[in-house]
Amino acid sequence: MNPELKTRVVSGVTAATLTLITLFVMGRWVIFLVALALGMQGWREYSRMMQLNTRPLFQAFGYVSLFILFCVGFVTRPAEMTWILVLWISTFFLMFFEPRIYHFFKKKFRETDVKEDWTLFCRFILGQIYVYFIFGYIGPLASKASPMGTKHYGEQLLFLALMVIFFGDISAYFGGKKFGRRKLWPKLSPNKTVEGALSGWGASLVAAIVTWGILKFTFSDPVGLSTCVMVGFVCPPLAQASDFLESLMKRASNTKDSGGLLPGHGGILDRVDGFALTIPLIYYFF
Repeated sequence: MNPELKTRVVSGVTAATLTLITLFVMGRWVIFLVALALGMQGWREYSRMMQLNTRPLFQAFGYVSLFILFCVGFVTRPAEMTWILVLWISTFFLMFFEPRIYHFFKKKFRETDVKEDWTLFCRFILGQIYVYFIFGYIGPLASKASPMGTKHYGEQLLFLALMVIFFGDISAYFGGKKFGRRKLWPKLSPNKTVEGALSGWGASLVAAIVTWGILKFTFSDPVGLSTCVMVGFVCPPLAQASDFLESLMKRASNTKDSGGLLPGHGGILDRVDGFALTIPLIYYFF
């Protein structure tokens, strides 16, 4: 086993162990707090990728805005998208006042470019939505109540989603290395192949069935096999699309990794980018 792969495996096993302990031992509030902390780290990495850290007021506002979104979404459930409108309006007002605040403290007016401001605005809004979609639904999903009264229903769904996404990602990596011939989207991710994607899809289905077996052994009322198979079938293409979405961001910002928090994996966004479209879908579907 080469050193890079060994580092990836050790990091992955450590993260999986901590995830299991957090999910079924520590409780839903701890899950929310962990997701919140990861979200803050995700915003830090996104800000660096998109050069928002060169505008400290916007970066700081992003932390505050995400903190509010996470708390409101966890308490009231993110069933409505009203917060996007509030975020849009508040960010636009911040764009208006930022040069004036800069002038007040620095005693000189910051000259701004209209195209630069629009790029900043779009990157900020989309970044807030992106980071929230990855991490903001973790707490609400873990707290989701079962319509049939199933215990630990939300935690089971979250565990199922994590197993399907992570095992699919790992299998896509090894399947692509072993069998990869045809490129999936070379401009965005030259190493990803059709064969790797199919390997990940198959592994996700297997992981879903194995997860059902684990839940059936662990709980007296596990989520159904049909639910597990459905998640295992639907999630892999969406997780792959989420991965390409982050690749697009990295290509646009000319960065290789979102950060260096996880040895062998890059930043936190590099490891969990598959959550962006899958976790919200599972939350709303179930």
